[in-house]
Amino acid sequence: YGWQTSYTGPSLIGPLEDYIFVQSNEDSEFSVNQLISPVFDLRAYRELRIRFRHSLSLMPGSAADFSCSLDSGITWISLKSWNENIAGAEDFQHITKLMAGAEKVRFRWTYEGSGKGHWAIGAFQLMENVNLVETIISPNLGGRVTGSGTFETGTEVSLQAFSRPGWQFLHWENEGKTISQENPLQFT
Repeated sequence: YGWQTSYTGPSLIGPLEDYIFVQSNEDSEFSVNQLISPVFDLRAYRELRIRFRHSLSLMPGSAADFSCSLDSGITWISLKSWNENIAGAEDFQHITKLMAGAEKVRFRWTYEGSGKGHWAIGAFQLMENVNLVETIISPNLGGRVTGSGTFETGTEVSLQAFSRPGWQFLHWENEGKTISQENPLQFT
């Protein structure tokens, strides 16, 4: 659906689930050296979170590059380059304001070099960069909390705990560590 590659073989299924290879042209089983996304309209976005899952096997002298275009693919801006192998599948994440508000954004994965090296790419996601604030009351009968939800990066958040009769608020925790005894709790 708008993805451009010269690979014409069957779907590739493997440790990355659905993925495609980007690899060198010389002496390769496949003759693909780049993958280009369809055009994305990002005018409504202020900050972007780009994610994909990948595995990279580079031959000596080879390199891999992930880039974007703000003009539908006429010019390209490198976002990240690799010159070392990535063993197994790994998640890549990039947060940026570079493409925010642009109308004709494309992404490109390029493998350059010789031999049978490859770059397997899958699970591409492009989303507004927001933070999820979830609250869990322990014990769950002790009261309620207001202020949780999804927030854009940089937004001030205010959480407030309300105890039921016979219960008392003690503190706020994050990943098992006490972070504050203030109620309400405000943070950015």
